[in-house]
Amino acid sequence: MSSLSRTLIRNTVSGAAAYLVGLGVSLLLTPYILSRLGVEQYGIWVILSATITYFGLLDLGVGSAFIKHLTEAQTLGNSRRRNDIIATGWLFYALFSAAVLVVGWLVQPPLFRFLKLGENVAPVYWVVLAVFVVRTLCMVYRSLLFSLHQLELLNGIAVVAGLLNATATVALLAAGYGLTGLAAAGLATALFHVTAEVVMAYRRCPGLQLSLSRATRATFRQLFRYGVQVQASKGAELVHMNADKLLLGHFVGLGQVTFYELGSKVAGLTRSLPTVLLPAILPAAAELHAQRNPQLLRELYERGSKYLVVIAFPLAGFTVVSAQPMMTAWLGARQLTDAVLALQVLTVAYLFYLLTGMGMAVARGIGVVQYEMKALITAAVLNVCLSTVLAMTIGLRGVLCATAFSMIVGYSYFLTAFHRYMKISWPLFFRHVYAVPLAGIVAAAAAVLTLGYPLGLLQAQAEQGRLASFLVLAVNGVVFSVVYGSIVIRYRYIALGDWHVVRRAFAAPS
Repeated sequence: MSSLSRTLIRNTVSGAAAYLVGLGVSLLLTPYILSRLGVEQYGIWVILSATITYFGLLDLGVGSAFIKHLTEAQTLGNSRRRNDIIATGWLFYALFSAAVLVVGWLVQPPLFRFLKLGENVAPVYWVVLAVFVVRTLCMVYRSLLFSLHQLELLNGIAVVAGLLNATATVALLAAGYGLTGLAAAGLATALFHVTAEVVMAYRRCPGLQLSLSRATRATFRQLFRYGVQVQASKGAELVHMNADKLLLGHFVGLGQVTFYELGSKVAGLTRSLPTVLLPAILPAAAELHAQRNPQLLRELYERGSKYLVVIAFPLAGFTVVSAQPMMTAWLGARQLTDAVLALQVLTVAYLFYLLTGMGMAVARGIGVVQYEMKALITAAVLNVCLSTVLAMTIGLRGVLCATAFSMIVGYSYFLTAFHRYMKISWPLFFRHVYAVPLAGIVAAAAAVLTLGYPLGLLQAQAEQGRLASFLVLAVNGVVFSVVYGSIVIRYRYIALGDWHVVRRAFAAPS
């Protein structure tokens, strides 16, 4: 087995472990935060956090180019080129961070008027903005560790930072600091996180130097040419993922933002768990591209897509059919009808995002980012236009429909265009990658829904309490897993040789 394959597997498994730790912390922490802040204050936190992410659009896409170009420099053994990129990137982001603070000061008054926020929220706004600046300033070091395939290390740092953040959050909220305490916990965690990444970057990369005299316009232009297209995609994705919350807050009310966020948070888990496969793909694709190996690139994409789909499909199917007991088990007996609907619709929408994830990672690694840009801009424009109209006329349900429809349209375009570029047959790809998992979730969902009739009383009780909800989830989970797993195993969707590859990855020295 090649060292690249072994590294990919180890990084992916470590990513999955880090994700599961983060998931557990998030699921335990969110009800606590909600109980301490209340619906309105939690809605303010969600809107501020979503709004600050838009400042990332001002970096001209330079950050998006780091991993690709640093990986190519490392693959070719060009340490001078690597140090040029580090110097240029750090200088740019120092200037960018100063610009963000100025822009943040200028936009605060109109932003607060649009979101109908009081001046008492201003300190929280500035702390959240400071967290963004701290993370951005040291982005180049994180990208360097990515290019070195040090995802195991990055995941370990992320786990420690997440646990520290949870501890600080609980302590500060218990002490009565509210939103300010929540923001302060985030700032302290960010400082720890970036410090650890900078220290480890210098330890793992002998000869690394930060000399601002090595920053050049030529290096910046190379980063910019690649990054500007990725930045357009990133901007469109941010709009797509966060505009709904802003529109709901403005046209409908902060309470609906909370219901949307609760559904989105759980739906996001079904989206983010399979994506633990993706961080290792971009540097791997960049390395294969630098080695001029298109056949292995196609194999990386097709095999990676199978692994992604075999996880994503059952997670989405199970979440849709078990949304009600899932929300009640998490949050207890509350009026959760709107949150349940948001969870179901957004889970289906996010599934289309997942289907493009492997392709987008490979495309970024080889520098073919125009299809992603066009797809995400199309989805974002559709979403904003439809959500604005439907938020005013139908409210939350209209926004959810707009989000799902725009995602399906945009991501379907990407898949079509990328497959044409890679010369991959759609009928063959569908049969090899999608057919078996799709049949599995249809059969499993039908079994769970059929079983729901004799469990009708328990289902009714599940809407009122956590214990019954956990029982329903347990029964549904067993039935769904058995039916889905039987079909996947029966048709040998994952070959036995693939499991041997995983075993050997951890048996062999790294």
